[in-house]
Amino acid sequence: MEKENNFVSLVQEMGKDILYLYTQKIGIPFEKTTELERQILAVYLFGMANGLPEKIKYTPLNMETGMIAVLVSIFQYSIKKAQDFVREMIADLQSKDENNTIYAIIHRGLDGYFAYKDGLKEKVAEDIFKIISSLEKINNKRNQNI
Repeated sequence: MEKENNFVSLVQEMGKDILYLYTQKIGIPFEKTTELERQILAVYLFGMANGLPEKIKYTPLNMETGMIAVLVSIFQYSIKKAQDFVREMIADLQSKDENNTIYAIIHRGLDGYFAYKDGLKEKVAEDIFKIISSLEKINNKRNQNI
């Protein structure tokens, strides 16, 4: 249980940091972000969390339950939505499909963890901003073509 609590507190700290940096960058509070932004931030954070084994040892179950706790506490998802979302991220990661958007964002988040660890938090916020901007443009194009 101690490992899980340590994992949760470390991921919560990173999550709060990236949410703060991102919302400062775009100039709006978290409550006014879109569901797409929140999902991308959560997937990126999941990738960052995968960088933590160098600091702490944890099991896949610790990762799953810890991420559920973080999605509930930071992203304000219901427990059911958080459980489904974490399972989807795990399945997408295990697919190893490089054309899968979630898989790609998880890997960007893993790279982001190493930048974050090195104190390059603004670089992480910029990376997240670029991902979200790119996906919003794609999403808007699709909606215009409907």
